[in-house]
Amino acid sequence: MTNIFSLSLNLGHWVKPRSNVWFSRFLLSKYDDDHWVKNFRMTKRILFDIVKQVRPMVVNQNTKCLSTILMEIGVACVFYKLAHGVNFLICLEVFVMGKFTVYFVLHEVVYAINKTHRNLISWPKEDDIQIIMVDFKTWCGLPSMQGAIDGRHVSIAKPLEPFAEDYFYHKTCRYNIVAQAVC
Repeated sequence: MTNIFSLSLNLGHWVKPRSNVWFSRFLLSKYDDDHWVKNFRMTKRILFDIVKQVRPMVVNQNTKCLSTILMEIGVACVFYKLAHGVNFLICLEVFVMGKFTVYFVLHEVVYAINKTHRNLISWPKEDDIQIIMVDFKTWCGLPSMQGAIDGRHVSIAKPLEPFAEDYFYHKTCRYNIVAQAVC
């Protein structure tokens, strides 16, 4: 399995130089929890707890072309993208990573989170559904409501032909899929 945190192609001068100045000098030292919640939808402590939990699933090693990405930066990149729904180009500029590195970081971190938090991401049990329905009725007056659903367009790389145009969203002039979530 390819390791995204050490993904490195022998590209010489094509490799994007890395810097963690924004992350280390601003996010870690100057930003308070309000800034963290605005950027990542969670506090710094929660993000670092997630880093500790997924670290064993992600191998980190230097290669001859690139030094590794700090695990904290990779996880922050994932939650930044998920929090704002931005495309890869925004992530690679904000976190100073190459396009393929951002893609692989997203893939590997989301996979690790799904594996480590499988018990937290699940459909409610029958007893919980009854409690949820009572809570929704109390909150908004709707009887028998078991959850809320929402959707979002998520930018993707252009798919291979012949189906590429099926994923093109004309309002944003980007390729995307629609993700739906039930809470």
